[in-house]
Amino acid sequence: MSLLSSIRDRVVPALLFMLLPGHAFGDPFVDWLTDSDDLYQDLAPPLIVPIGAIQGQVSDAHRGTRHESPREGLRVTVQGVVHQSIVRQDQAGDEQHGFFLQNSEETADGDPATSDGIFVSLLTRRDSRMLYRNERYVPTPGDEIVLTGTVQELFGLTRLTAPVVREVLRTGLDLDTELPPFEIDPPDDAEEAERYWERREGMRAVLPAGSISQQGRRLHEAAQRSSAVFIHPGHPVALRDEPSHRRVFRDAHPLDNQPHLLVDDGNGFRIHVGNLGLLALFEGAEAHLPPLRTFDRLTEPAIGAIYQFQDIYSLQPAAPLSVARGLDPFADAPPAPPYCLSNLRIASFNVENLYDHRNDPDSLCDHPDDPGNEWVQPPFNYLPEDQAAYTSRLARLASQIIDGMGAPDLILAQEVENQDMLTIDEDGTVREGADGALDTLQELCVAILAAGGPRYETAVNRHGADPRGILSPYLYRPERLELIVPEPTHPILGDAFTLQYASPDLAMNREVANPKCFNAPLPADLPLEFETDGTNVFTRPVQLAVFRLLDAPEGTPLLYALNNHFSSGPGRRVDQRREQARLNAILAQRIAEIDPNAWIVVGGDLNTFPRPDEPDPHRPADQLGPLYDVGLLNLYDGPLAERPEWNYTYAFRGQAQTLDHLFLSPSLWARVEAAWIAHLNTDWPEGPEIVEMFGASDHDPVMADIRLSSVPMNRTSAKSRKEGNYE
Repeated sequence: MSLLSSIRDRVVPALLFMLLPGHAFGDPFVDWLTDSDDLYQDLAPPLIVPIGAIQGQVSDAHRGTRHESPREGLRVTVQGVVHQSIVRQDQAGDEQHGFFLQNSEETADGDPATSDGIFVSLLTRRDSRMLYRNERYVPTPGDEIVLTGTVQELFGLTRLTAPVVREVLRTGLDLDTELPPFEIDPPDDAEEAERYWERREGMRAVLPAGSISQQGRRLHEAAQRSSAVFIHPGHPVALRDEPSHRRVFRDAHPLDNQPHLLVDDGNGFRIHVGNLGLLALFEGAEAHLPPLRTFDRLTEPAIGAIYQFQDIYSLQPAAPLSVARGLDPFADAPPAPPYCLSNLRIASFNVENLYDHRNDPDSLCDHPDDPGNEWVQPPFNYLPEDQAAYTSRLARLASQIIDGMGAPDLILAQEVENQDMLTIDEDGTVREGADGALDTLQELCVAILAAGGPRYETAVNRHGADPRGILSPYLYRPERLELIVPEPTHPILGDAFTLQYASPDLAMNREVANPKCFNAPLPADLPLEFETDGTNVFTRPVQLAVFRLLDAPEGTPLLYALNNHFSSGPGRRVDQRREQARLNAILAQRIAEIDPNAWIVVGGDLNTFPRPDEPDPHRPADQLGPLYDVGLLNLYDGPLAERPEWNYTYAFRGQAQTLDHLFLSPSLWARVEAAWIAHLNTDWPEGPEIVEMFGASDHDPVMADIRLSSVPMNRTSAKSRKEGNYE
C-alpha cells in the first residue's frame, strides 16, 4: 500500500468520523490508529527522540505542576524500557490503561533537569494491547521498545497517546539493572518539591523502608482508588525523639518542621502513594493499599513509577506494600476524662455524609438513580453502597460516641442528611410518615441505645440544609438538657428578632423556633476577592439551640449553642467565610446583650484554621477574626494547646490541621475542666474491611467538659490525665 493510498483510505475516513455530531477524538479513531500499523511502515525510519527532550527542561523558574512539554501535539518516536502498567477508572467507570516507558542510561539525554520517563496512554483499551507486526503486543515490564505516539498534556501529566509499537528490541530485562530506581527524598520547600517531581515524572523510584505514614489510608472514586502519604525515614521530622511528633503539621503549628516561622515551606517533603499499579495486577482488596494508620512504617522498600494527576505527584507501587504498625493514634493520645455528672460534656463532630440508603422523593441527589440538581451531579460518591454499609457505619459511629467520646451531653453535628420520611421509635421500630426528626440521626440514636449507650434526642431546623441536602443538627441527652419552648415574644427565638447586619433580614430570622436558623444575603457592597457559594452568607444557615440544664445548681444560665458548617475550602470562598464568622459574632453579641449570664458556644466545622494560621500567607484574611474580636475564646488556644502533637481535627494530604472548633464565651471558658480531641478518624484507614469503631468519618470531634458547680474542681492538664492523675 502506498503512502498516498494509506492517507486516502484511512486518515480521511477517520477525520470525517470525528466531525460527525456527538463524536470526538476517542476510541473508534484510536482503535483504527493503533490497529493500523501499516500506515507508519510506509514512512521513512523516524528520528528517535530522547524522552527528556519530550518532557522538556524544568528550570528553577518553572512551577512544576504547570510545566508542559515543548512538543505537545506532535507525533514523536521514542525508545525506552517498559517498567510498569497502571489502571485507573474514570467517573463513568471505564478502565483507562497505560504504562510507563523510561530511557536506559545509554539512551537518556543526561540532563538532570528533564525526566527520562513518560506515561503511554492506551485510553479505554481494556485488553491493554497494541498492534505490532500484525500481532497483538502486550506491554511487559522488562521490554525495550521503539514507539511512536502523540504528545499530550492531561491534568499536568505529559503522556503519549495513540501509540504504535515499531520495534521490540529486547525482552526480559532486569529492571533494577537497566533502570535503577532513584530514592525518593523531596526537598522541604513546596515549590522546589514540585520541580523535583516534574524532573522525575514517569520514572522508576523507590520509597525506602522505614518511611512513616502521615494519615489513615483514604479511598476515592467509589472505592476503586486508595491513597496514603509518607515521609522519608531520614527526614528530621521522622527522627524526632517523641514518636507522636513524627508527623507533618501545617506551617503555623508549633510542631511544624520550622516552628519558629509562621509561614515557611509548605511541607514539600510529603510523599503521596497510590494504588494504580496494584489495580493493574489484582482485584478486590488486594488492589488496594493496606489499611494504613498514621505512624505505620514501611518494612520493605516500595518501588514504582512517579505519576501526576492535577497538582499531586505520587508513587504508584508495582507490588503490595509491606508495613508494620506504629504508634496507636487513639490509645496514645490523651484519653477522655471519666464522665462526671458535675460536668457538662459538649462536642462538635462532623459525621461526614450521614446518608441512609433510602430514596427520598423530595431529594434529587440522595439515591444513585437521582438526576441531581444544578449544584450536585451524579455519581454521588457520598452515598452508602448498600443497606449493610449504612447499618455498619451507624454501629461504628455509635461506638465512637459511647466509647471514643464518653457519651457527650450535647453534640453539635454536621453533614447529616436532611430527610424525614419515617417515624422511628426508640426500639428501632420504623413506620411510614414523618415525625419531625431526621431519619438518619434517629437511627443513630437507636444504634447508640442498642450498643449500651444512653438515650439521645435530636433537634434540628430543616431550613438549615444546603442544596445537596446536608445540615447541622444536635444530639442531646434528655436527662441532662432540655430545649426551652420558643415563644413569639422571645427576644431571639421569637418573631420580632432582627439580625442587625449589613443586608436585609430573611424570613427565617423571624421564625418562632428552637432550634432556629439565621441567614442574610451577602451585602451588595461587600468587596469580593474570592468565589462565593451562593448569594447568601450561609449555604448551610447557622442553627441556634437554647437549652436548659437539668439537675444543675440553682442559677445555672441557659446554654446557647450555635452550630455551623462553614463553606468548604480554606483558601476559597474566603470573603464569604469571614462573613459567616461575622454573623456568628453578631448573634453571640446579641445573646450576651439580651442574656448577660448566658453560656455561649459557637462551634462546628468552620472549614478554616485558627489564628494565626492563614491559607494564603500572602493575602492574610483572618477569616475567624470576628469571633475572636467579640471576646469569644477558642479551645485551640487554651487547654488543647497543652499537647500540640494532638491538637488537630483533620488531615489534608498528610498535613495535620484544625478545621473544627469550639469557641466559648468568657463565662463558659472559666469553667472548662478539660478539653481534648478524640482521635477516632483522621489517623485511621477508610474501607469496608475496617470493623473497629475507627475511621467512620474524616473529622475528629473536639470535646470539652464544663464544670457546673460554682466551686472549681482540681483542673488537670491533658498530660496529667494521660498519666492517670485526673480527679
